[in-house]
Amino acid sequence: MRSPLSPCAPAIICSTVDQIGSRLLFRGYGVSRRSRPIEAALVATDSLIVLDEAHLSAPFRATASTVAQMQQKIDGPFPPLQVLPISATHQDSDGDVFELGPKERTDPQLVECLRADKPVELVRARNPVKRSVTCAREMAQEGAIVIGVVANTVATARAIASSLHKHGEVLLIIGPSRPLDRVDLLGQIPDRQERDDRERPLFIVGTQTIEVGLDLDLDGLVTACAPLPALIQRFGRLDRAGKLSAGGQPGRGAIVQPQASCPVYGEATLAAWHWLNETAQQIQLNFGAERVSKLVADAPAPTHELNQPTAPLLGPWHVATLVQTSHDPQPDQEVSVFLHGESALEPADVQICWRADLEQGASDWVERVRARLPHGGELLSLPARSVRRWLMGSDRTDELADIEGLDLEGRMLKIHRSTSRETVVRVPPPDPDGMVEPQLISPSMIRSGEVIVLPAYYGGCDRFGWAPASRVAVSDLGNFAQTRTRLLLAASVGTPERVLEHVKDTLRGLQREEISEEEAYARLREPAAEWLTNSEKQTFGEAAALVARGLGERLPSTGRAIRFSNDRQPNVAELLLVPSTPRKTPGRAVLYHDHVEHVVDRVTRFIGRLGLPDELGVTLTAAAQYHDVGKLDPRFQKWLNDGSPPSELLAKSGRNPNDRRSRAARLAARWPIGKRHEATAAAVLDAVASWPAPIDRDLLIYLVAAHHGDGRPFRTHALDPAPVTVKVTLNGNDPIEVAADATVPWSEHARRFYTLNERFGPWGLAALESLLVLADRGASAEEGS
Repeated sequence: MRSPLSPCAPAIICSTVDQIGSRLLFRGYGVSRRSRPIEAALVATDSLIVLDEAHLSAPFRATASTVAQMQQKIDGPFPPLQVLPISATHQDSDGDVFELGPKERTDPQLVECLRADKPVELVRARNPVKRSVTCAREMAQEGAIVIGVVANTVATARAIASSLHKHGEVLLIIGPSRPLDRVDLLGQIPDRQERDDRERPLFIVGTQTIEVGLDLDLDGLVTACAPLPALIQRFGRLDRAGKLSAGGQPGRGAIVQPQASCPVYGEATLAAWHWLNETAQQIQLNFGAERVSKLVADAPAPTHELNQPTAPLLGPWHVATLVQTSHDPQPDQEVSVFLHGESALEPADVQICWRADLEQGASDWVERVRARLPHGGELLSLPARSVRRWLMGSDRTDELADIEGLDLEGRMLKIHRSTSRETVVRVPPPDPDGMVEPQLISPSMIRSGEVIVLPAYYGGCDRFGWAPASRVAVSDLGNFAQTRTRLLLAASVGTPERVLEHVKDTLRGLQREEISEEEAYARLREPAAEWLTNSEKQTFGEAAALVARGLGERLPSTGRAIRFSNDRQPNVAELLLVPSTPRKTPGRAVLYHDHVEHVVDRVTRFIGRLGLPDELGVTLTAAAQYHDVGKLDPRFQKWLNDGSPPSELLAKSGRNPNDRRSRAARLAARWPIGKRHEATAAAVLDAVASWPAPIDRDLLIYLVAAHHGDGRPFRTHALDPAPVTVKVTLNGNDPIEVAADATVPWSEHARRFYTLNERFGPWGLAALESLLVLADRGASAEEGS
């Protein structure tokens, strides 16, 4: 079991609006219900959200700021969320703006960058695609080696890239692409000192994604017209370090006349074009950093607003629903509206990947996906509705702009109609025991925030990214997980023939029972590691090869080789190498008092490091001390001890509760299915007539009742047809006896839940819960259970 995050340790997390925003609002995409409040607490308390290019994510910024304001109104024990918007071109009148000071402006490298000349011409065009191609070719003929061409939509970028292929090497950089493919593409862009040896020009065609996060240094730039802030960002990639200008040959730029209607920026694009033309009649347009700043100061450009939807105001009534995490209320709040705006009810992404071993008509898709779970390097993010529409055989797909959450108002692109795909594999988040159970679903069942695995033969992606018109099988990147080494050796994933020969020999040995799975792994490990380490760029791509080399160097020396059953192709050479990993339940039982001591110790450290008030510290420590008293039910103790009373009280059996032996022990102990030990623990604490000061009775009982994610505010209830008496002694006082089927009355629990939310705030209460939950999970991970 992986040790959970500490609520005290500093962490820097790079993520997206969808992933951070959904967690902030208690509906974390890919997060189990039991972990929703913990993720919300980690995101929203004692944290800083640095929102890059904030003007492109206005709805989320408004929502996060509202959450911060809600927290500031409550005198809670945790520092509230802070939001720091960042943009090189967007001035925020609500706060201080960071600017370069005199010292920075004298730095030699910055001086070259700031004073670089970037002359720009305005290019009139009836056909912007053809005119962009012509301008890029002219720049190449004049000696530019790396030329950028920026479009406002993915479809236009693909059209330009297709036209430029016969005139030089072309790289297409768009937002919806797989991270491994993206790293591979960026690795092919030569540094400035490497360009003199190139015989052909390199055209880098992209969308708005070029504006954010890519450190490009272009010799020439052709861009579709856009509002001035976007143009400034784009021209920041032209002669980025100012080396061309310093050498007397500044980079050349061109802005292409827009069509009558811009799907991304609307009328703001035409307004910018008119302003540029008026300005060009007075002075030579120059987008060098210092020159464009002076230009805007002397002749202010027209203001613009993206066609972004406006987020509705996040109110207390919304939060009152969102904090209900143990069971989804009906109707539930759709959080994407607070992340992307009121007209974007479903721009929130799903993440998809492709696997070559999911063969048409095969019945083992779930088994194969479970064996090689998706990893971040192969996942491509797209709006859920776009994925559904494409999979269901629509002959049209959404036109995409690479601005997060931007809805192009239903603009559709016609593609070659493809047949409907009937089945995909959904990969849900791990259950409370860390198990992942993939499911076969139809495309109509895909929802925002999910992870979906598709067969490679469905098509839809090329080496540049999302390509809905493509019917070519998609490359399988499932072997190249950086942190989880599970390797499929098969021709379908590009395994070379020399390794497949070893696989065929090993398969014969397994079929004849001459060797074990462990021996098969040992036999295949060396050739697999050699193949991965020396994999060729042309076969796997630069990024995949880098990951593969890392895997080859650290491929564990022990493990097993698994052959999937394949009745349709019994002679296929195919094995999965699975390195040995620590099991979640290694078979070591944990004593009750030892576990409680571990949890109390962790909570005490959390309290001290966070500097919480004494009264809260005493209550949290008591919750840690009594969180598992429900396990003192004699039947639960028998369950933990194979159906017999243990000689010492136990907290963990050391086994998976779902395995056959554990199920048999539960039946022998007569522990009811679905019964929750924390409900009994809360009933025991509720039976105490009075708690000594400064223990907060309501908070204590609630924390214990909810420490497994149940009871927020709804809770699981199981019939107990033969309850026993649970006898507990708390701190040496007189024993407390309660019936095992006793529970805290629902009305009292619900009152307590909402009262505590009002006292500490929704995120403050979740943060208090997180201290106990993370201490419990951390102790369990350390104990190996």
